[in-house]
Amino acid sequence: MALVVWRAALRGTGGAVPVVLGLEADLHVWALLAGADFAALVTASEVAYLVLRVAGAAVLLGLGVRAWRTAGEPVPSPGARHR
Repeated sequence: MALVVWRAALRGTGGAVPVVLGLEADLHVWALLAGADFAALVTASEVAYLVLRVAGAAVLLGLGVRAWRTAGEPVPSPGARHR
């Protein structure tokens, strides 16, 4: 909820809509994985657990690199147009 409010305050309603849609998509993915008993598969298979850990580490590394590269960029004002 705080993320949605923050994006709406920073970029207006148009900036909050993608956040809401992303959160909803995430909720549906989690529900599908829970329904498919994905946790039991990962628990039973050591290879599946390793693949999940490596994929998670790669995602976190990518997010960290992206945050590091954009750390010096100024934050746009709420009324500014984005390209």
